[in-house]
Amino acid sequence: MKRGILFLFAALYGWTTFGAAEIVPIAEKAMGQSLAGADLNNDSLYSNPAGSAFSELYSIEGSYYGSGAFSASILDTQTSSLGGGIGYYRFPVKGTDNLNQGMKISVLGRITESLGWGVAGKLLWGTDESNQKQNLKDLDVGVIYSVPTVQFGGFFRNILGGRPGYLNQDREVVVGGRINYEQTLFLSVAANTKLEGFNPYQIGVGAEYLSPYNFLLRVGFRALLDESLSFWSAGVGVDSGRMGIHYALEIPNQGSAPLEHMLSINLML
Repeated sequence: MKRGILFLFAALYGWTTFGAAEIVPIAEKAMGQSLAGADLNNDSLYSNPAGSAFSELYSIEGSYYGSGAFSASILDTQTSSLGGGIGYYRFPVKGTDNLNQGMKISVLGRITESLGWGVAGKLLWGTDESNQKQNLKDLDVGVIYSVPTVQFGGFFRNILGGRPGYLNQDREVVVGGRINYEQTLFLSVAANTKLEGFNPYQIGVGAEYLSPYNFLLRVGFRALLDESLSFWSAGVGVDSGRMGIHYALEIPNQGSAPLEHMLSINLML
């Protein structure tokens, strides 16, 4: 892939809350957060840190979500066999005017032509919903297996212990898989589980269609099993390789949950 710089400008409108300490990228949002086992680019900082092990690019990403929330990251998997990324993000604390901020640094590579690994260190600081100052230093570790038609992956979030009382930062395992038909139709599934009992608390499924004319369509569904909440999601986009426009919508099945819209524009130079 030719060297390029990706600038992503995103606007989020409607009603949004951040119940966890991670930015959810637009593709994850549109596909029911089911991409733990998929090839990713900058999104790997906020999902499986091994997800960009099979990419070859240099990219700069920035996203604005409204209400003071945004993220920015740099990913380089092109200049050497050992790739790396760095990201910064901030978002409002649910129900308050306070902000939480975070930084992530990742290192990733390939063990074989089909097996990749990644480690992401995180630093998170701010306040919780009771206005108490909090901070977290931890690591996420992931692996991914990728062949032309199938990917499988998983990652261990907060291996040093996390902080369950601070923005749901538990120790947990996320696993998933993705299969495609002729690089046109993609199906994915993922499950999140806490370490205690290994009972999934979230399951997500998604589908993506990429037309020969660079038009794409995404749909997804995710369920929070412990909370009896579920969400439908969808997204559309056009991506020529040099410019892309993407939209995602998440619709709660319960009336009290917020409706989320995301719109992004990206340029490759």
